[in-house]
Amino acid sequence: MQTPPPPPIPSLGAGPAPGLVYGGFGVRLVALIIDGIILGLISGAVSSILGIGFIGWYGVGPDTFRLGLGFGVGWFVYVLLNAAISGAYFVYSWTHGNATPGQRILNLEVRNAADGTPIAQDRAIKRWFFLVLPIINSIPVLGILVALYNLFLAYTTYSDPAKQGFHDKQAGTVVVRRMA
Repeated sequence: MQTPPPPPIPSLGAGPAPGLVYGGFGVRLVALIIDGIILGLISGAVSSILGIGFIGWYGVGPDTFRLGLGFGVGWFVYVLLNAAISGAYFVYSWTHGNATPGQRILNLEVRNAADGTPIAQDRAIKRWFFLVLPIINSIPVLGILVALYNLFLAYTTYSDPAKQGFHDKQAGTVVVRRMA
């Protein structure tokens, strides 16, 4: 009696649905770097238009004030602005097209881990939250914790057979490549 062949092994590329394979660690990292560059340009432009930077509001006069490096109103506004830009960028991209611009360039998509369907806004928000939790990197004292968290995300993504990082597992998502 012949035994049936084993099901596809995730590390060999089988995805959560026909025509989808798991996106590898390296290609995902490159997509994230591309998105980081795009976000940096957007954030820099918006911050410049508003006159906000890491050191606070620029300029002198009765209606402006300068804050030194570190904490203060300018820093707080800067962090909130960057969080809002990042959230809008990632959540909108994942829910309207299944991928960020960096992921699209590399033919990647974010999908529901259970069945490969597009993700809803609640999953996108949850995934974004766990992916960019290091937004606290704006607090210099916590820099080492941010670095450790980023290493943790990289390790969990790299070591998982389906390349699901901690942020993917928390949101029930997976990054895939669409096979033509």
